[in-house]
Amino acid sequence: MKITHTVIDERNLLKPHGRIDTLTSPELEGVLQPLLLQDKILITIDFKEVTYISSAGLRVLIKAAQKAKQGNTEVHLIHLNESVAQVLEITGFQSFFNIQ
Repeated sequence: MKITHTVIDERNLLKPHGRIDTLTSPELEGVLQPLLLQDKILITIDFKEVTYISSAGLRVLIKAAQKAKQGNTEVHLIHLNESVAQVLEITGFQSFFNIQ
């Protein structure tokens, strides 16, 4: 998986490409962790190029959302495809995020 990270006016935009699964979720977690240590920032994860997310990927997102709330940080998810949106809905995890 490839992850593009850009910063625009204190907004962190992450664009993962491919699958977020057991093998690739540690990479996403590695990019998110340093950002979550900052206070009062916005993290937007663009799912436009994500084709699949497993329970391991969901775990990374939930941990990020929980840590973000502790530090007054926000995690937004954008451009979810139908399968990723469905996984979040079925698990009830959509309530953890601002989804656009």
